[in-house]
Amino acid sequence: TNNVIVFGAAMAAALACGTLGNIVIVSLRQTLVPDELRGRVNSLYRVAFATAAPLGALAAGQLAGIVSLRTPLMVMGGGCLLLAAAAVPGVNNAAIDRARAQAQ
Repeated sequence: TNNVIVFGAAMAAALACGTLGNIVIVSLRQTLVPDELRGRVNSLYRVAFATAAPLGALAAGQLAGIVSLRTPLMVMGGGCLLLAAAAVPGVNNAAIDRARAQAQ
């Protein structure tokens, strides 16, 4: 968009969703991971995301240079939709309840 208000609202919504998602993920991970493994799991999680971010930026930059500036956004949006659709059957309240029962 070329509209600064639409851009600001979209960025605010994206950051809010990211923050809320992170709160849920961290809380759930702390609930499900045994105390003796929590440090290792958190370290792996941080390393995975710290590695993925620059690799994703590199891939997006290459894609933008080859095709157009909008292409990485469209690819990312489509990828997120596909991942969300694939996760729905396995990541739900019933699966979380089963994991919690196994963790106790």
